[in-house]
Amino acid sequence: MNVSVPAKTQIHQAIDRLRPDQLARLWEYVQWLVQEPAAPLYHIHEQAIATGVADLAEQHDHYLYGRDKPIGLSPTAPCRFILAHGPPQPENR
Repeated sequence: MNVSVPAKTQIHQAIDRLRPDQLARLWEYVQWLVQEPAAPLYHIHEQAIATGVADLAEQHDHYLYGRDKPIGLSPTAPCRFILAHGPPQPENR
């Protein structure tokens, strides 16, 4: 959905063209808008907490469901693996 926001000058000009009864209805609506609380979705960020888990978004299956972390799906996953575990060692055959 695209929302077009008019310039403030356009809004001012439109308000100046209103009849007194229309201006009164507009004022009542504006007062109602100001008093109406915002939808709860607009405040969801207030519930956020710092988890300290840097890869939670890309590895949520691991943290929520205990699945193995897939290596190599993100550009930084191999780097984090090497930093945490060291470079891969050759297999002894």
